[in-house]
Amino acid sequence: AKAQLKRYRQSVLKSAVEGELTREWRESKQGELEPASQLLERILAERREKWKVESGKKKYKEPAAPDVEGLPDLPDGWVWASVAQIAEHRLGKMLDKAKNKGKPTPYLRNINVRWFEFDLSDIQLMKVTDNELKEVSIREGDLVICEGGEPGRSAVWNKKDETFVIQKALHRVRPAQGVLSKYINYLLAKDAWTGFLKKYFTGSTIMHFTGRALSTYAVPLPPAIEQQRIVEMVER
Repeated sequence: AKAQLKRYRQSVLKSAVEGELTREWRESKQGELEPASQLLERILAERREKWKVESGKKKYKEPAAPDVEGLPDLPDGWVWASVAQIAEHRLGKMLDKAKNKGKPTPYLRNINVRWFEFDLSDIQLMKVTDNELKEVSIREGDLVICEGGEPGRSAVWNKKDETFVIQKALHRVRPAQGVLSKYINYLLAKDAWTGFLKKYFTGSTIMHFTGRALSTYAVPLPPAIEQQRIVEMVER
């Protein structure tokens, strides 16, 4: 029964991120959905303008698009995008008890991140300064991804009022408006369970999902409304 349940779960996620789960719904909405290509263009334009305002410089390096060679065709209205194009991401803070300064703050380790949830039964503290807090803290809606251990294992943070930071063994992914963290979470699970995600790992005996590799990770991006529909159907 457990084996059958695992296969069924994998099948649902595969159907979800390939567009099959929402095919009939999508066809019923033909002409009503904003194509994901327009969503991507808007995200890139907003990031470009934000960079100009904050940096004061005119030269801007566009985030690289994903390598789609060998990837399947997508449903109408979908587009391939890289994590670098649709989200901000960074690793957490290095734990160094001798050098860390600031206020003791709860932090997440690799062991605290499970698939789709967090185990907060064993939480430790690290010193973090106010300046560092913005860079390595997590907020509601952030996707937290394991860099090592079981690379790609991930969950969406859903706590509003608790201050937590992440250790350097974890990535914080903060998607742009119109991109759902839960959708990327389900995509990572599907790619991890099918073995596809390994193409992004470095190392042989001990594998890592580096920040550079994560930035190139190819996301089959549906329209914003369809992402919401996919998440609802998977959870149901």
